[in-house]
Amino acid sequence: MDLALLNALHRKLSECQGNLLWDGLDQDGRNAMIELIARENHDKHVVVLCENDRRVNQLTVMLRQVLDISVLAIYQRSHLPVEVLAKEENDGDRVSALYLLANNEPCVIVANTMVLFDNYPTVDYFLSGVEKLHVGHEVSQEEFLQRILELGYTESSICDQAGSFARRGGIIDVFSKNYLQPIRIEWFDDEIDSIRFFSAETQKSERNCESLTIIPAQDIFITNSVHEKLLNDIRMEFSEICSRLPDHQCEELTKRLKNILHGEDDGNLLPYYSYLASECSGTLLDFFDVNTIICVDDIESVENSLSTKYDAIVSQLGELFEYGYILPSKIERFITIDKLQKKIQTLRCVYLAEVFSKYRFFYKAKEIYYPITKNPLKAYPVNKFIGDIRSYIQEGYHLVFYNEEAEVLDLIRNLLDEYQIKYDQTDHLQSLSINVPIILLQNQFSFECIFSKDQCIFMNANVFNVQSNQEKKKKKVQKHSGLVIEDLRVGDYIVHENHGIGLYLGIEHLNRDGVEKDYILVQYKGADRLFVPIDQMHLVEKYVGQEGKR
Repeated sequence: MDLALLNALHRKLSECQGNLLWDGLDQDGRNAMIELIARENHDKHVVVLCENDRRVNQLTVMLRQVLDISVLAIYQRSHLPVEVLAKEENDGDRVSALYLLANNEPCVIVANTMVLFDNYPTVDYFLSGVEKLHVGHEVSQEEFLQRILELGYTESSICDQAGSFARRGGIIDVFSKNYLQPIRIEWFDDEIDSIRFFSAETQKSERNCESLTIIPAQDIFITNSVHEKLLNDIRMEFSEICSRLPDHQCEELTKRLKNILHGEDDGNLLPYYSYLASECSGTLLDFFDVNTIICVDDIESVENSLSTKYDAIVSQLGELFEYGYILPSKIERFITIDKLQKKIQTLRCVYLAEVFSKYRFFYKAKEIYYPITKNPLKAYPVNKFIGDIRSYIQEGYHLVFYNEEAEVLDLIRNLLDEYQIKYDQTDHLQSLSINVPIILLQNQFSFECIFSKDQCIFMNANVFNVQSNQEKKKKKVQKHSGLVIEDLRVGDYIVHENHGIGLYLGIEHLNRDGVEKDYILVQYKGADRLFVPIDQMHLVEKYVGQEGKR
């Protein structure tokens, strides 16, 4: 692709030893730039950090449509035990991503920025959980079963979900997350006799293979040796702090840890406190190599979100400790923003932004500021808009107005007709011969469809902020989603932005550190409760069931 922007990006990434900031980008521009960076660095790890899970999902779907390399998503994980017990979380492709990173295989990882605060296994410990098998391999079925149980696999009657296994006589079916299909392993005595991939839907074998690699089913897996360490560390910490806690706090903590204190296993709490074991005290950044490129999508939004969520998590953990729900080490070991900042600034980063600015978290003195292009994406008077278009045409530019919504392009089309400016229209640039300076493209913007023109400006056609029919419908629905406390009744289901669906139990007035506040009390699974301050009401809404019923 002969494109001036592509050459400029390649040169800047090669020359820059520190951080690189590209401004003047709206969301479509950032999408295209991320795609371009991934294409240019297809032999490396590219990690894209996003503001929230919604943006992670949106960007992952888009990149999978246009890239030929693996694109994996990592979503935010809760740091609260109440959420671990209340509902299953969607970790996305977390384990598969760690496997590709640890093995230095090229990939694009799209992640919620908050995953940087999670604890991970060390690289060596994670790789110790990777099992390689082949036909003729000698290992007993019982040894193999014990091993995959350690790696977090769960037994089921039919193996049709990643992370599960099923046993039938001399056959074990297992679904490892690095494959698209489950695997059927057949034994003869203590020797593997055959290995076959089979359909999860029909359960019929489809093809043979001579060898396979099984990766952990969970990023935090607990071997027998780590299991004993964690039990001892949790008991030791409890013994050290319990005598210094108020009676009610000690009683509640004793109730929470009763299984562990009595020497029994607790599948929920051990992973939660896994950071106590050195094998599980790593960070995601430990999996990056010196050539990894971190791309931060809309850094102003990412930083604001990171700061807000970090403060909320630390505050919530503090409250849970005061209630006797968690051990204090959960707070003490939580990575600080300053520590994360120092780590991330040692890596190569590309920051994408809409406007030029300096950012506290990502800022580094050696940043290079390089605008992507002139950016006429402003809602201004029609006469100035037409004047700018004519000026660009006179200077030899080609202008491409793109948008998926026909009604947005209709406005531009009508204006061009009125002012007798020639244009062409298409839904796919590759099939278009460029004979006119203006093109109306009814499609998303992708560098895959760019023709070879150095003086070319791509801009979203919605320069006058036209609201599409889809956006109008969405806005109409959202008007009814606000929560008014007077509308709530005890027993109603409500949804917390971070903690999911729970049962509303009323308002409680509490005194915390000498400050009196009203809290919404939310009941989750079992005895777990969450207190939401009234001033955080914006995080809560009434649960909407089918057909808009609440």
